[in-house]
Amino acid sequence: MYSENPFDAEFGGIPELYLDFNNDAVKYAKRAHRYKKHPTYSLFITGVRGSGKTVFMNKVGKELNKYDDTIVVTLHNTEDLFRIMYIKLAPMLNKLKKWSSSVSINLPFVSINFAEANEKYDEIYYKTEITKILKLLKQANMRVVFCIDEVSNTPAIQKLAEEFNNWSLSELQVSVIMTGVLKEVAELSSSHNLTFLVRADRFHVNKLQKLSIAQAYIKVFDIASDQAEEMAEMTQGYAYAFQLIGDLMYEGLSTGKNFEDSWNYTKLAFKDTLFNQAYDVISHELTEIDFQFLYAMSKNNNISAIIEKMGKSKQYVNMYRTKLIKYDLIKTIIRGKLGFTLPLFREFIQAKYDELNWG
Repeated sequence: MYSENPFDAEFGGIPELYLDFNNDAVKYAKRAHRYKKHPTYSLFITGVRGSGKTVFMNKVGKELNKYDDTIVVTLHNTEDLFRIMYIKLAPMLNKLKKWSSSVSINLPFVSINFAEANEKYDEIYYKTEITKILKLLKQANMRVVFCIDEVSNTPAIQKLAEEFNNWSLSELQVSVIMTGVLKEVAELSSSHNLTFLVRADRFHVNKLQKLSIAQAYIKVFDIASDQAEEMAEMTQGYAYAFQLIGDLMYEGLSTGKNFEDSWNYTKLAFKDTLFNQAYDVISHELTEIDFQFLYAMSKNNNISAIIEKMGKSKQYVNMYRTKLIKYDLIKTIIRGKLGFTLPLFREFIQAKYDELNWG
């Protein structure tokens, strides 16, 4: 067994064991870096919570950091997006002369007191100064990549879209890489002033291969293939489940427990943590009708039984079936029958439905 735990059950970082999508991260980093042909570039990374969207974005950012002519700036979808963007960009000017001695820097914002920035300056000021910085960086043949996590249809993102269009018209060397759940992507894409999303590259974080998961467990724990396959099956290819099960198993085995005892402990702790850390958040994005559909499906996965249970028309029910398939929560198994895509999600829906007193 590994001497140190390689699993990371926290959201967002780049875990030591990162499966299946390394080549994709390199591919999209190369696309973002092709500024001579495409000065501006945007990428939207989608998937359910826990699928690895933020991890993938950070992995692309890490690949882009390997280029000497690229600056990667990580941001969050907050009201003061442009102030934070400016605070992170402005220090780059101190390094700019090292990159290009031919660029003349003579701008007032270099000496700003960041602690007082939000009290002294408004959003228009920050937008103006950010554009000045981007123009200077362009002169130095430097590219800026903004990585923004959990994008949604907020005023800040709407304004960012406007600025991105302006940067594009000015042929500034800027890329924007974003993550978001499919529900938010649908809302953003339908907004008339966010057309840059329509043109954005899309990468949907799919499930991990169970074979890759099993091989990783064998390598870390030095266990038999049938044991690793049982663990991999429990994950259902869900990235968060892969990390969480690995983390819990490492905790058990490192204390001297045998495989069986560690596995029994892991299964109990896995369900509780999975429900609290991932599925509760997913459930907040669902409507009552979504829950009714999922609950009916948890009782009988035949679409005709779901229609009967909900007491709605076939067209009405199929609208929600299509929506939930698009959100990656359910899938078609065979004609007329559906299945859940996430591990233990059936049990979660039944427990949550009863908790909300809808049953």
